[in-house]
Amino acid sequence: MSKKKKSKNGGFIWGLVFLLISGFLLGSFWWLYNLWQDIYVTVAPEEQLPGLGDSQNKRESLPDVLTVLLLGLDSMDGVSRTDAIMVLSLHKSGEMSLVSIPRDMRVEIPGHGLDKINHAHAYGGVPLVLKTVEEFLDIKIDHYATTDFEGFVNIIDILGGIEIDVEKKMYHKGKDVTIDLQPGLQVLNGEKALQYVRFRSDSEGDFGRVRRQQQLVKVLAAEVLRPANLLKIPR
Repeated sequence: MSKKKKSKNGGFIWGLVFLLISGFLLGSFWWLYNLWQDIYVTVAPEEQLPGLGDSQNKRESLPDVLTVLLLGLDSMDGVSRTDAIMVLSLHKSGEMSLVSIPRDMRVEIPGHGLDKINHAHAYGGVPLVLKTVEEFLDIKIDHYATTDFEGFVNIIDILGGIEIDVEKKMYHKGKDVTIDLQPGLQVLNGEKALQYVRFRSDSEGDFGRVRRQQQLVKVLAAEVLRPANLLKIPR
């Protein structure tokens, strides 16, 4: 085979590789674009989106700041309480802010008086938690997401674990949980990550747990957006 023919074949092969890569990238972009459109419709109900005829109107109808209430639920003696309460604010500029409310904070729960905020879910489910948080922080909640311990563990395990620098030895043995973590940078599976965000048996108490919850959420968000994990989003 002549050098000229080899050159032609080589050019054809590289051209084919380029087309395959381009097709994959375009396909990935199209999938992500449609996923983003679905997110727009999910977080902004149709009645809040005038002129649903095109996606441009959907985008322009979004608020400047979208507020999402994140609830981690814990079932104790058949009564579901909120073990974690966070308010996530997403700005059009791309900025994100996260506010945690300690579960034992005493607030005014509509219809139930002054009580621990984590009791609101036991009294009236998500609707009462939404109303309580809105009145307590004087904000409007646009959307909410809930997960229980099992769902949290599954999310972490689907991602193949999450890398966290455990700042110290954490040990606690209670009626419904045993926490046993060693210090150092490590990949935590779902069960260990749950132990990390539940630990409060130190001088920081709930404040330390809130800090660790926020740290894990930030790391988790970055992990989900890694290219290798994008295809796991539907799961």
